Amino acid sequence: MVRHSTADTLHSLRNKEVCNIINDLHRRINNGEDTQVEIDRYLLYIHLEISGCPLLKLVLWIFFAHVPSLRHMPDIGKEIREMLMFMPTQTSIHRVLQYNMPYIKHNRLHLPSFEDITAPDLTNMIRVVMACCLGVLCAHTKRPVFELRVKLYSFFHELLARGSSADHYVFCVSNLCLLRVAMIEYFIIFMHKYMPAEKQVTCQRFELNNTTGALFHSFCTIFDVFWQTALQVTELDFANINARAHIGIEKYNRVTKGKNRPSNSNLQQRTVVHSTETLRLAINTAIFAHPL
Repeated sequence: MVRHSTADTLHSLRNKEVCNIINDLHRRINNGEDTQVEIDRYLLYIHLEISGCPLLKLVLWIFFAHVPSLRHMPDIGKEIREMLMFMPTQTSIHRVLQYNMPYIKHNRLHLPSFEDITAPDLTNMIRVVMACCLGVLCAHTKRPVFELRVKLYSFFHELLARGSSADHYVFCVSNLCLLRVAMIEYFIIFMHKYMPAEKQVTCQRFELNNTTGALFHSFCTIFDVFWQTALQVTELDFANINARAHIGIEKYNRVTKGKNRPSNSNLQQRTVVHSTETLRLAINTAIFAHPL
């Protein structure tokens, strides 16, 4: 049976065809079938109808089907490689990632000043927060309930579409713990999916007493619990979400408490044969999909 919050959200829609489709999808998901991605196709349309968008009078609703996914997220591969090479900070995204990773830099995130952060970087960070809140980057045990998903999608859509760079900056500053959780999770997912070579050398590069797989698994478990406890309500309350994100961050810090600090002398001894230029060339060289 469809949850009461879902029925309340759909009750405000005039398009009964969409209501019937979403009701059927929720019936199937309650029976054990994974239809979450299909349900997410209608978030944009629901937001537009609830907000009274005049475009719906001119264009059929089927043209507004959109599913936010990992392929819509910013590419942070360059920043990750720069961190592995201990290169100077190049972008504000690079700095945020550095301040997120306790084994790279101190683990207290402070955003650059508004003048030192670019509008595209602010937009990209909010997109990452949006995707992580919706749980579309990986299969979370618990995604937000449907009513909250609609509210989250509507909030971030309006913030990105109508908000100024100052609005984006204020949101990031006001929700630093949430931003940090989202950026760490995206960092882990991005490396796991797109950068297997860099993932393997991370622990060696930063002299960590663990494997990257074990370290990342611990992080994912902590953040999965956070999403379960923070987003299983119908009201959108960023103060509560940010407070719960702070608890997740503290657990994350304890997991990495026994980490080793990178030693520049050891790194120099280890890389005397393989120079920095050689490592940079290896990292930037494209891999072959098949030996042939």
